[in-house]
Amino acid sequence: MAVARIEVSAFSYAVNQNLSGMLKTNERLGQTIKSGLNHIKRVYLSSDLMRINYNDAYAIGLDEFDDRRRTITASYNDFNAELRLVTERVGSMSRLTQKAAQLVRQIGELFEFEEGLMAEIEFPECAAHHLKHSHFLETLHDEFERIQSGHSDMYDLSYLVGGWLIEHMRSKDKAFGAFIVKAARDMAEAAD
Repeated sequence: MAVARIEVSAFSYAVNQNLSGMLKTNERLGQTIKSGLNHIKRVYLSSDLMRINYNDAYAIGLDEFDDRRRTITASYNDFNAELRLVTERVGSMSRLTQKAAQLVRQIGELFEFEEGLMAEIEFPECAAHHLKHSHFLETLHDEFERIQSGHSDMYDLSYLVGGWLIEHMRSKDKAFGAFIVKAARDMAEAAD
């Protein structure tokens, strides 16, 4: 018996085309799906799933750097607390926008500080890291513009920043931290 092989991309295309057609012809189905997704979003936003608890395991051992990351984490949590309030219709959209702008600004300031440290200690991946920072800041600014124009919402910004924070605190900054600690030891030994 022969087994039919279906290319994933062709299969995905067919499913998307059929689903799109169904949603166009059946507005009620589209509304039901949208309502279900909005319900999931409300549950997610009203829970504490969006909170990041900064702990010492995230520290790299450089007080000013760690303090800046703690501050960004606290700002992220404040932003999400206000986002939940806005979702419940008791928060302030202007306050949420201010908190979002503050969060993006703090991330940019952290990047400037981090890149200054990298240049000072001659971190080998400094140029590549700068490009990643530039790209991420551009993505944040683009997302903020999409929110302002009504093509996105603050939930998307929260997801974007939250994912970045977790990834960087758990892995990316750890490698940089190990390099800093070694460079500081080397400098101290050279001074002796």
